[in-house]
Amino acid sequence: MKLVSSNWEHTFKLGDGECYRLIIENPITFRTYLQELRNQLEEQEGNLVLSENNKILKLKDHVLLIDNPLILDTADKKITLKLLSSLKNFALSEDIFTKSSGIIADLERYALLITDTFDQSIKYSTPDIPSLIKFLGFEIDLDYEDPLEMLLEYFNAIHSLCGITTFIIVNLTSYFSEAEISLLLSNCISQKHSLLLIESHNTDINVDFLKTIIIDKDNCEIF
Repeated sequence: MKLVSSNWEHTFKLGDGECYRLIIENPITFRTYLQELRNQLEEQEGNLVLSENNKILKLKDHVLLIDNPLILDTADKKITLKLLSSLKNFALSEDIFTKSSGIIADLERYALLITDTFDQSIKYSTPDIPSLIKFLGFEIDLDYEDPLEMLLEYFNAIHSLCGITTFIIVNLTSYFSEAEISLLLSNCISQKHSLLLIESHNTDINVDFLKTIIIDKDNCEIF
């Protein structure tokens, strides 16, 4: 995949663990760039174009923007729906359908046991497998003490569930050391996650496999 903008010369070739760092030194340009990215992830019009083999792709289907790598949204509607859909399909699969049906039957017997104790006629909703999966409140578990481990697990989950392979992170170097970023990149490359780090300042780091592009205070691009 390629991510380009009609306002800039640089091109990001995303896929198979490609990692970039875009440093935008002008605060107004930094703000504008991020706002345009957010807008297009919400399917508004803009100057960014994501494509593959000359076919235009929707950013929201392939890219995830992370404003703060310490606060990860596991309750995002898109992620939750994908997770529930995967769990429902597994519960309905041949391997576990008999057990799933048995649990539903147990719940119905439990409902009858309760309602039979009343003199009044009481109705209840007959449960099914999709409603049971939703009721159990499944979500991605990111209960890690190490924020780097948490971030990597988040990438793996999003990649597996949603098919999203490109992660854009804002000001990552404000949260992690050079050694941690190097470890993050190594893991992303092995898992074929692509990274684009958008930074508002130029922190001096020396990390392998990280291509750097700078838009300076005068809005000149430096490759």
